[in-house]
Amino acid sequence: MYRRNLQPIMALDVYLSALPVEEARKLSKGIGAARLPRYPLLCADVISCYGAMAIPPHLYQDLTALKNLSVKYNWNCNFSFVLRNDYEAIVVTDTLRQIIWVSRGFKKMTGYDPEYAIGKKPVFLQGPETSQAVIASIRQKLLRGEPFSEVIVNYRKDKSPYRCALRIYPICDYEKRPVAFIALEKQVA
Repeated sequence: MYRRNLQPIMALDVYLSALPVEEARKLSKGIGAARLPRYPLLCADVISCYGAMAIPPHLYQDLTALKNLSVKYNWNCNFSFVLRNDYEAIVVTDTLRQIIWVSRGFKKMTGYDPEYAIGKKPVFLQGPETSQAVIASIRQKLLRGEPFSEVIVNYRKDKSPYRCALRIYPICDYEKRPVAFIALEKQVA
């Protein structure tokens, strides 16, 4: 089943096209129209690695960037947890807490350009209302190398404070040692 226009193709289309014609026809009879929004198939390996699902473009871009970082830094990480979380921005730091990558959502959330943030520690987002106890808690949890959640008061480029919910996951190498951290961030009330 060859298609010239790949824009509307969905994961089910890919699955059915791989089956023998008779089997695909039998399965197609019982399939109704989806009531979910349709997103274009952007990358077949996203479908095969993360299951058959529609992936919005911003999420696809983030996953692609993370996959590229994983290859560059030799990480052994399945980023499926990104798909299970609601976030506005992603920040990736090394074990020294220096930022090595931020998503496009980072600028929308903080006002800072990615180029400004890369190479810095997230401390530049902190200010007078940032709790030192929360900072100490985050540092201790990072040392344990386990996933955790925390809420911290951060500051945008315009100096306005906001409460930031963090979900932080360790990124390991192939010897299962934490070598970086990924923070999924979202502004909360």
